Amino acid sequence: MRKGEVSSIDYKNGMVSVTFMDGEGGTTDMLPCLSIGDEYKMPQIGETVAVGEMSSGHGIVLGKLWNRGNTPGKSGKGLYFKRLTDTAEISASGNDGMRLKDSDIVFDTDYGTVTVSEIMGRLEALEGGG
Repeated sequence: MRKGEVSSIDYKNGMVSVTFMDGEGGTTDMLPCLSIGDEYKMPQIGETVAVGEMSSGHGIVLGKLWNRGNTPGKSGKGLYFKRLTDTAEISASGNDGMRLKDSDIVFDTDYGTVTVSEIMGRLEALEGGG
């Protein structure tokens, strides 16, 4: 296993090249990123990742590493936290319920599309009489 920094990204194919930070240095060809649960979230250029070497000699990017430059947005025992984008996140704990955070949330259903902002506006109109 080796540690390196993402140097380029192939978003369409879920692959990155990595420049190793150890004494051997060097930059890889494009390597596949590990997918867990069919999630898609590519690391950014410059982020530190762990690269595992398979028995075939090929590598696979296992994921980003927590370090001083990449600390968890939230942390604590029993907490689940996932940053989706710069503004969107999901968190859950046994005490606070589940939280979705973003500037707005869109629900797409068989009944149509509606945003939280639209729902809140309708509630305000009902409560205000109009």
